[in-house]
Amino acid sequence: MNWRKFSYLKSGPDTQRQAYQTLKNLDLFTVLEGFDPALVSTVCVNLHTSESDLDVICQMTTESHFTSTVRENFGHKPNFRIWERSSGEIVARFDTDIFPIEIFGGKKAIEQQYAWRHLSMMHRVLSIEPKLRERVRELKREGFSTEEAFAELLALEGNPYEAFLSLETKSDQEIKSMT
Repeated sequence: MNWRKFSYLKSGPDTQRQAYQTLKNLDLFTVLEGFDPALVSTVCVNLHTSESDLDVICQMTTESHFTSTVRENFGHKPNFRIWERSSGEIVARFDTDIFPIEIFGGKKAIEQQYAWRHLSMMHRVLSIEPKLRERVRELKREGFSTEEAFAELLALEGNPYEAFLSLETKSDQEIKSMT
């Protein structure tokens, strides 16, 4: 799946259509086009909850250019804030009428960023075993993060975020046998 093209959302369930319209109204992908933006939110794989936000990852070459672009275009939005993580990643967050938005700027290519890899793995696991979708949602309602829910259901050990990515090297049959 190409998470850079979010048009598939407009033919999905209500929340996906709302996400599509929100991103379209913000013109977010046009504003961020120089940073190779990709939507990597759980809404993409229909695993969102009422607390879910829309996560957009970007590849930034310079922090100042990324920060000024984001601030200039979205700094007026409700509850806007921007900060740098200890990893060097820049994060901006603001609210819209329906969704909170988080924009992440990282130095790595989009396909190498954890969020892309996690979402791609969620998509793959759910394609192999669609029945997991509702079980993941149930655990999320109980307070688990998405990766923690998958780790619990697939009996993955250790850090759930890293353990979930360990599935990238497994065959579909190996993943199926874990469900």
